[in-house]
Amino acid sequence: MPSPSDPDLLLELARQDLASDQLAAAEAMCLQVLGAHHHHPGALQVLGQALHSQGRYEDAVRVFNALALMEPAVAGHWQNLATALRPTKRHAQAIAAFERALQLAPPSAALLYNLGVLQMDRCDYRAAYLALRDAV
Repeated sequence: MPSPSDPDLLLELARQDLASDQLAAAEAMCLQVLGAHHHHPGALQVLGQALHSQGRYEDAVRVFNALALMEPAVAGHWQNLATALRPTKRHAQAIAAFERALQLAPPSAALLYNLGVLQMDRCDYRAAYLALRDAV
């Protein structure tokens, strides 16, 4: 096991674990990095993704919220926060996070798609159509 003093190596291993669906291993690597480097954005990012992939949405929301507060100008943090909020049924908060992401960066197809799916969850089919239409 690499030393926690080499967060970049641990983070790369965590990303590989995440990509190969070894979610518990990715989470463990991230926690090891965060044990030594408490606010490491990369480790928080991968940790949030691992938690979300495990269906631990509330935990993922906490991680992505911390990232959005640490680096509020990063659109991806807001998008990840919104995506994690969706399964918790906190639609208004998710929409606000998507809107923040849209203010910070040009819209991506993934962002517009996820916003459209959220709007469908809310039964706002017009807003869903507009978001999904723009994603194409």
